[in-house]
Amino acid sequence: MKPAVFDRDVEPFAGPPVEAKSQVAEAENVPAPVAEKVTPSSLGITLVGTLVGPERRAARIGGKTVLVGQAIEVVRGAERYQFTLTDVQRDRVVLMREGERFELNVKPSVPAGRIEWTPQR
Repeated sequence: MKPAVFDRDVEPFAGPPVEAKSQVAEAENVPAPVAEKVTPSSLGITLVGTLVGPERRAARIGGKTVLVGQAIEVVRGAERYQFTLTDVQRDRVVLMREGERFELNVKPSVPAGRIEWTPQR
């Protein structure tokens, strides 16, 4: 065993050096990262179409048919996001998540071009 060697210029009861205190103060002033606002669009949820009948309303969202009151769950990495379908109209739906309302519209179809019939001779 060797005896400990002390620097005689250091005061053992003075506390941490001034430099360490300023680093801590700077770290406390750094703002916390802002969480990204999660929306159906940011998660890639798309409305393909709606089904509006006298007794039932449903929407085709992300390849699945969802009835009013049912939930849509999206998994991104380790996070799970859930939206509830609350309203279905002819051209739009309303989704709710944590008290926030999101509206998705059916994308208008783009005509592929003109189709002409030519009789064969």
